[in-house]
Amino acid sequence: MNARTAQYTVMGLALSAAAAFAVPEAAKESSTPVAVVSAEEIIAAPAISLEDRVAALELLTAVPAAPAKTSSWTDKVTIKGDARFRYEYQAKDSDTDKSRSRLRGRVGAYADVNDETKVGIRLATGSDESPTSTNQDIDEFGSEKAIWLDLVYITYSPEYLPGFSGTLGKMKQPWTLSSDLIFDSDFNPEGLSASQKLVSSEGFDLSSQFGYFTMAEEGTEDVNLGTAQLIAKADISEDIDLTASMGAFLYGNLEGYTIPTFGTKVARNGNTDDGVGNYMYGYELVDGSVILNIKKGPLPFKVFGELVNNLADNVSEDTAWLVGVGTKVKKVSLSYNYRDMEADSVLGALADGDFGGPGGKGHKVKASYPLAKNLNLDLIYQRINTISDVDIDKAQVDVSVKF
Repeated sequence: MNARTAQYTVMGLALSAAAAFAVPEAAKESSTPVAVVSAEEIIAAPAISLEDRVAALELLTAVPAAPAKTSSWTDKVTIKGDARFRYEYQAKDSDTDKSRSRLRGRVGAYADVNDETKVGIRLATGSDESPTSTNQDIDEFGSEKAIWLDLVYITYSPEYLPGFSGTLGKMKQPWTLSSDLIFDSDFNPEGLSASQKLVSSEGFDLSSQFGYFTMAEEGTEDVNLGTAQLIAKADISEDIDLTASMGAFLYGNLEGYTIPTFGTKVARNGNTDDGVGNYMYGYELVDGSVILNIKKGPLPFKVFGELVNNLADNVSEDTAWLVGVGTKVKKVSLSYNYRDMEADSVLGALADGDFGGPGGKGHKVKASYPLAKNLNLDLIYQRINTISDVDIDKAQVDVSVKF
């Protein structure tokens, strides 16, 4: 058999192999026989090179490609949450010692609606409407516990505006701070926020954040919070990075407004009132924050600090500051901070609920240990000297899980 004849023979075999896979249903039921070449016939065919035989066999044994998998809504949605049990003991000068057990549960659904849009909804426990706590006391003979709407937001990051992101709704705090000096970590503001990355280069990022949040509806004179912040992040070296921010947090129409009540508790928390339950002053806060993180070495650690000043008219007790340090020894994470807060330095209704708000000063020590994957044990101790010069010792033991 000459070379041309061998070539035609291979082509005939290949076409026969392809036809074997592409026989229509009608042809399968037809009485007319369809020629199919077997693997044995290909191997036995004379004067065909080894390469041609291999090529024919590959065509004969080829498996049709599986159909493309269509995406499901479950591929775009993430469910996550956490649960925590806390035991708390408090000793206070000239008062009876107190202890209590508390629960916290949070669960949320987060979805990528499309390439530019995200949405999040989260539910959480809580004893009342307080914006600074999702803790639920264990009492009332095992009664059912309330569930609150903790987050509901939409975030839009259009492709035609690189580095821009806008969020509407009840959202996680969109600013960058080194501590909870101004806002308790449970506080989730309600309104709109916009952020823009201004500079992004190797080892350095500069971004901005602006926001408008409603604190209370009062006709056309709403109590509101306007925010503006610049955030810089720099890699000083391979193992050292620095984050610094400067921002303004300006409350509108707050002076003379009635101090809010959450549940049965008036949330004055150290702020000065006018004698009839209204805020005596406005709150126009300027904040500077810094975090230095050293990731390697004999003992990796971070140092952080924050300074805030209330620039509103006639305020004398107007400054708060905090310094702290954190490290990790094997599996144990350790942190310490000291803060000093004058009475009207920040808005007490939104400040750290565990510390008790402005007007005090004190220490906080925390140790964390992972008992297992996503299961954590935290030990927290606070020594607080209040605005009325009362000393409080508070100890907390937390067992928490994340999923």
